[in-house]
Amino acid sequence: MKNLPKWLRYTLAGALTLALLGGMVYGVLLLIRGRGASVPVYAVKDVSTFASAGNAQTNGRVTTDRIQSVYVTATQEVTAVNVREGQRVSVGDALLSFDTTLTDLELERQGITLRQTELDLENAKKRLAEVNTYRVYVPPAATPDPDLIPTTVGVPRKGSGTVDDPYVYVWNDNCVFSEAFVDSLLPHLGLESVPAVYAVFEVRTGDSLMGSVQRCWEMVFYRGSDDGWVFTCIAPDYDDSTGLEDGEKEEEESYTGPTYSWSDIASMRKEAEQQIIDLELKLKVEQLKYETLQYELTNGVVTSKIDGVVKTVRSVDEARASGEPVVLVSGGGGYYVTGALSETELGAMHPGDTVSVRSWETYETLEGTITEISEFPADENSYYYHYSNGNQNVSLYPFTVFLSEDAKLREGEYVEMSYDPSRSAGSTGLCLMNAFIRTENGRSYVWVAGENGLEKREIRTGRSLWGSYLEVLSGLSSEDLVAFPYGKNLREGAPTEKADRQQLYG
Repeated sequence: MKNLPKWLRYTLAGALTLALLGGMVYGVLLLIRGRGASVPVYAVKDVSTFASAGNAQTNGRVTTDRIQSVYVTATQEVTAVNVREGQRVSVGDALLSFDTTLTDLELERQGITLRQTELDLENAKKRLAEVNTYRVYVPPAATPDPDLIPTTVGVPRKGSGTVDDPYVYVWNDNCVFSEAFVDSLLPHLGLESVPAVYAVFEVRTGDSLMGSVQRCWEMVFYRGSDDGWVFTCIAPDYDDSTGLEDGEKEEEESYTGPTYSWSDIASMRKEAEQQIIDLELKLKVEQLKYETLQYELTNGVVTSKIDGVVKTVRSVDEARASGEPVVLVSGGGGYYVTGALSETELGAMHPGDTVSVRSWETYETLEGTITEISEFPADENSYYYHYSNGNQNVSLYPFTVFLSEDAKLREGEYVEMSYDPSRSAGSTGLCLMNAFIRTENGRSYVWVAGENGLEKREIRTGRSLWGSYLEVLSGLSSEDLVAFPYGKNLREGAPTEKADRQQLYG
């Protein structure tokens, strides 16, 4: 080194110094990054379930457009068929003549059936009104603490924070698990007598205690080894009964009627409402039968209601045996049925999609096509029937289905329609726990372990399952690892550490 020129010795010394300094800076950066707490991530398969698509169901009454089917009943004695196949007919032309001798007696019988159905419907409505007066049983408290039952969102409405009596919060997407919130929740943690605090978070309709629980999760909070706080998700197991609204205490104390659990009242109410729906439909069917018999009694001739062509003429015996019309007149139309779909299915079903239609009279299954979906929800008193695996506490939207004139249907009869909303929505069947999904400004996202650490990823969600899971339509697979989306260590690029199901549930 001494034999080298002075300028070369200074150049080599400077380069060595820069190299050493750069290595030190890089090492410090690695050390700082390494000090960041690892975020536990869990296999999606451990925090999700798989739900088969399943069909949604609704029902409706058959109407016609430029088509007329003439059926014969057991009381009708046909005296003449006045048309032939291929014949053109006009409104008012005679299609079929029959003797009305037996119709008078059948009309009286049908009148009795109609009146009995009306009475059953009236009693069902009285039953629902009675169930709505039932009260939830609330055990009396010796020294009620008003601080434990506030109604504001983000404040515990009941509970003491123990594993057997967790705090219960009304929560929503605007609430944040901030450090201040957790610090206020854990004033006594660190004491051996209070190793952890348990809390349940409910998302209720209208953010009200009287609203139904849409989804919920339970968490346990405890101090970590570095005197920080940590928390994890556990399986919820608690009583979600609602409390009293303000001003109801005095009325509750004077109430002497029967009391039931919240779930029992909900079950009885649902049963009574379903009975009313069934009887409303039955009443419409019985009323149609009565009107048909009245028509037969006053007029022994069936006339054409449309201008068209006689497509089919069958013998009376053949028509009775097969349940098909004796005469079918077509003006180039078909059959229509109106049912209802859930608001959560609006993005999945479209005009042109097919539905399965099953006749209540012939039990034959047919295929129909959706022609229209209403932009406005059905009235609450419309009594549309709808069932699916998703959330039932949603608005219903009427939709219309068309079937060709060759369908074996009767005008005025009721049919059941079933359809698969996931077929159009690209269902994956993958349903992730609600607690792992966050929503901001109408967009849902999850925290996922990526190649360069933790990353925030937007997902597209579909139907709700049991109120505890949401179907993930895109953005996540069963092979991914997800983090609980709350905590001060969540950030892009944060180091991750795979955890197992046992760690998740404590």
